[in-house]
Amino acid sequence: FVDGDPRNTIRVADERVLPKANYFGGDLAGVLRVLEADLLAMRIDSHVARLDPAALTDARTLRALADRHPGPALDALAHLALAQIYPLQERLDEAAEHAAAALAAARRSRDPRLIALARLREAGARFRHSAAAAAPAAADAAERFERLGERSLQAQAVRLLAAARLAQAETPEHVALAQRAVDL
Repeated sequence: FVDGDPRNTIRVADERVLPKANYFGGDLAGVLRVLEADLLAMRIDSHVARLDPAALTDARTLRALADRHPGPALDALAHLALAQIYPLQERLDEAAEHAAAALAAARRSRDPRLIALARLREAGARFRHSAAAAAPAAADAAERFERLGERSLQAQAVRLLAAARLAQAETPEHVALAQRAVDL
């Protein structure tokens, strides 16, 4: 449940309401906040895919939403958006900072998908500084996405891992890893 208005989070004196469900919160305002955040995240992905500068505007809007409504999942989403956009603007240090903040928030949220996305963004930010440094995060992201059944994101992580390994040495194993990314 997402609580948009904690003032209505009160215990209900009704024996038909199970104790487990009584006063845990969750309301329409909370649902609308989640929908707004998800819509912004999807728009950001679309803008990034088209290299549209509007991605930064939406990422800043998502950051403002997270600031108004604190919570680890929303905080992670906002940092993930900035970590995705800043490398495209050659703002590599800021991308790395947001990737690290996204990972910390994702871990607090305990959301496996957010953790995997944060590891992917971390790998992307590290790759631009050192291909070798990106490999552990990319491998971890690939494994997490595989467990989640997210083949498209798994392919992105494997592609980044293959690029990192190929930058170190062009071995048959590393070439096969690149082919695996294509196959996914």
